Amino acid sequence: MSLLLPLGLLGLAGIGVLLLIYLLRPNYQQKVVSSTYLWKLSLKRRKKKLPISRLRNILLIICQVLIVVACALILAKPATAVDARLNGEKVIVIDASASMRVGDYEDNRFERAVKEATELSNRTLSAGGLVSVILAGDQATTIAQRLGVEGREDLLVSFDNLLKEDACTYGAADIDGAMVIAGEICAGNATAEVVLYTGKRYLNPNGVTVVDVSKEEEWNAAILDVHADNVENRYEFSADVASYGAGNKIGVTCIVHNYNFSNNNLQQTVEVPLEMDGEETVSFKFMDGENREMLISSYEYVEFRLDADDDLPEDNVFNLYGGEKQTIKVEYVSAVRRSYFQVVVRSLRYAVSSRWNIEIDEKDASNYSLEGYDFYIFEQMTPSYLPTDGVVWLMNPTGVPEGGEFVLGGNVTRAEGKYLTAGEAHPVMDDKVIPEEILITRYTQVESYADYIPLMYCDDDPVVLLRNSVDNATNVARKVILVTFGFDRSDLSLNQSFAMLFLHTFDYFIPSTVKQYSANANESVQLNARGTELTVESGQGERWTLKEFPASFRFTVPGYYGFSQTLLSGVEISEDFYVRIPKEECNINRTVDVLKSPDITTERMTRNADLLIWFAIALEVLLFAEWFLHTRERI
Repeated sequence: MSLLLPLGLLGLAGIGVLLLIYLLRPNYQQKVVSSTYLWKLSLKRRKKKLPISRLRNILLIICQVLIVVACALILAKPATAVDARLNGEKVIVIDASASMRVGDYEDNRFERAVKEATELSNRTLSAGGLVSVILAGDQATTIAQRLGVEGREDLLVSFDNLLKEDACTYGAADIDGAMVIAGEICAGNATAEVVLYTGKRYLNPNGVTVVDVSKEEEWNAAILDVHADNVENRYEFSADVASYGAGNKIGVTCIVHNYNFSNNNLQQTVEVPLEMDGEETVSFKFMDGENREMLISSYEYVEFRLDADDDLPEDNVFNLYGGEKQTIKVEYVSAVRRSYFQVVVRSLRYAVSSRWNIEIDEKDASNYSLEGYDFYIFEQMTPSYLPTDGVVWLMNPTGVPEGGEFVLGGNVTRAEGKYLTAGEAHPVMDDKVIPEEILITRYTQVESYADYIPLMYCDDDPVVLLRNSVDNATNVARKVILVTFGFDRSDLSLNQSFAMLFLHTFDYFIPSTVKQYSANANESVQLNARGTELTVESGQGERWTLKEFPASFRFTVPGYYGFSQTLLSGVEISEDFYVRIPKEECNINRTVDVLKSPDITTERMTRNADLLIWFAIALEVLLFAEWFLHTRERI
């Protein structure tokens, strides 16, 4: 209880006045007088009633003191702090992360959260309050905002749709974003209460009411991550596993599919005892018939499985892809056979060995092919026409091949040399390619270059050009890089910029579809293609076609995905990809230190409730008690 006007307590001085009156009041004096028998009987009767009289006087004084106290407190305006949001406005946030999918055949955490949010909404609306609902999925979204009782039916439909549409995600929840939205709503009402329905624990909820919808008996076994480490051309496999909510002995199975291109599988199961909330790394070694460790140099994919009857089965499987490298065929044709260019090409094979198997064919100008390769390099010579099934690098060409669509001019000589300058911005020109460090003494002018992009200039003449377009007449993709000077007229052999330009050109025209073969659900992944389009297909049969690259693609459901594309050569290739539940969501009992909350404080959550009515009632009771005691005094 608090006093809104403490000066009112000065009224307690009345207690002193009351006591002073009693002290100054004349005392009863006993006198002896003549009496009759009647007076004697009366005196005898009065002596018998004396103890009751004293008790009545004490009670009378107590009542009068309490009356003074009650009056003083009424003047001081007593009040008490109560929850100002009890029947006011509620901002409901529902956690829609993967851990909210934990549950049994009856219901899961998300369904419980929606049910409890529905009940809270009904109570609030019935009391005349307002309700807002925010779904914290991969991105926080507002389901309803400040609905009153007239919007009850729409709100109930929204709750039903959350369950029917399976609005709970397989990734992390944007709780922070939900709190930002909640703060914007609360800005219009300082008494609004934010209620978060979740299965996570928050040590510091920062004024948000956190409702835990988890059950004590829930537990989850999970594969957190898997590894295929290549050690001296030998793959070694392992898996990080965990158990949350219970300690169990779990069987972990590893199946290597199509190892060493043999169309055979290897399988091994390891029993792992896990403590509650314990994590463990499980390694697998496959032995041959003579008990020797097998050499596994390639695999189609590796499947990891858990034998566990837990409450979140979606993280009990993890497939690992990328064990078979695609082959890139490179043809290097030169009229002069510069050893430096040979070194650059061979260095490329080493630089991309983790992604590609590079095969290099070195040929002279009298014997070469114009088809069957992914990357063609022609140095100081001109093919009769440009190949259409791969990328073409023309280094100091002597003429214009058919399909080149550029026009060469005369030769320009700079006796003292000239440093190059940068042309248009392009992905192959990053900070490691520095044109100003490349010195040339002679080059061939390019008078016309149609769809080519000039990457480097010597004075005003483009000397390094790139083309990545489709021939409108033949509908054939052209991927060409043109360099109009040679090694003998430049310092390229002493400058790393050329090697970086070559590597970046290779990565630009022959990109990996993905940088790694797994991702978290709801994570955006950059996809690329060597052809003109890429098809993405999920394990459930959904298909998407991408035509602009690099493309950002978000995978929402865990499981297998396939990529397919047609190369310039017409060859169709396919790759596999796996989407998993994020590690942190596998921990279904995760505790978070601090909840980022909207601007809500304890003071905003309470209000002062007036207690005057209760003290007034008490005053009336005391006044009645005093009156009653006075009436008994006359009897």
